[in-house]
Amino acid sequence: MTRREQIDLLKGVIETDLLIIQETFYNSIKTRELDKTVLIKIKNYLENLRTILDYLAKEVLENRCNRQVRNYFPIMNEGLSDTKIKTSISGCFPGLETDYPELFQYFINIQPKYHTDNKWLTELNELCGSNKHEELSLQVRKDEIVNMLTLNNRHTYI
Repeated sequence: MTRREQIDLLKGVIETDLLIIQETFYNSIKTRELDKTVLIKIKNYLENLRTILDYLAKEVLENRCNRQVRNYFPIMNEGLSDTKIKTSISGCFPGLETDYPELFQYFINIQPKYHTDNKWLTELNELCGSNKHEELSLQVRKDEIVNMLTLNNRHTYI
């Protein structure tokens, strides 16, 4: 199976997983009790999203940098200097800056420091790390259909 086919397979899985997670939350609203297995579903969903990014980085490494090493999709901390971000991405993708400057610049520009719409990358990275290495975490929905339950005179957002 090609990496592209694997990415497409993962995309299909995460689309289905998102529907299951949403359904679990909606059922929690009805029953006023959260199915705790949703925490594992969220963890797996986040890891599969991260895996797609890592597969893309691997594709660039193999096909543009002629490298067979293991690498991760670069997500740089917003507090890093411009020089450090550029140096780190150069280290992730040796030769990319010289041979494929537009692709190299894409990896720079996609960083949350330079593109505020990509702050989700930092959040994804942090959530994957904490859910994988520390503890499962409950995610709070923050959109136009946030629902509120009243339990024991306390509001709980789902």
